[in-house]
Amino acid sequence: MKKSIFTTTFFTLFCLLLSGCSQLPSTSSNSQSEQTTATNRQNTFSSSASSEAIFLRKNITGISGSVYQLTFPSDWIEEVDPLSQNKDLEFMIYDKQEREFVACISENKEDFTTLDAYAELVSQRLTRTNNMQIQFNDELMNGEKIKVCEFVSDVQGLKLSYIYQIIETKNHYVQLYGWTFTRLFETSRDWLRNIMSSFDEM
Repeated sequence: MKKSIFTTTFFTLFCLLLSGCSQLPSTSSNSQSEQTTATNRQNTFSSSASSEAIFLRKNITGISGSVYQLTFPSDWIEEVDPLSQNKDLEFMIYDKQEREFVACISENKEDFTTLDAYAELVSQRLTRTNNMQIQFNDELMNGEKIKVCEFVSDVQGLKLSYIYQIIETKNHYVQLYGWTFTRLFETSRDWLRNIMSSFDEM
């Protein structure tokens, strides 16, 4: 019961909060996966809830047709029809208990001037919809500058905590975000950030 309420509530929040700054084309999506040998990046994963997890480096084909790679547990699930949840969603993955989620919105860089300007647009949207000031900070991820923030949102009585990253790739500005219940956030934070830091656009 609580699981279905959490999932439904999240998707409602998703449509209200986490939308792109421009319209994405709608196409079909599919994914393929391949198991790879352990890498240093994969070995940094740790979670008390998932310490026995087997990690895979997976290709995910987003709604736009772009292909991405992420390293995440083999028992995580890719949302089959992300557009049914959010018209701007590129892809979403989540654990089988539906407690930890990672999702992506990807937008064409040609529609925006700079990473800083794009992050400011996203910050303004999040600030308006959460009725609190949300500001991104600069961090380095895999040697590249990214924008990062964390915030808590109270949605229909549920406390959800988010890690939000904005990344610049060759052709896109990418919003990556992970979230879980606030009570689980301290143990899930590094876990989610490591999954997000494994992101590559092919």
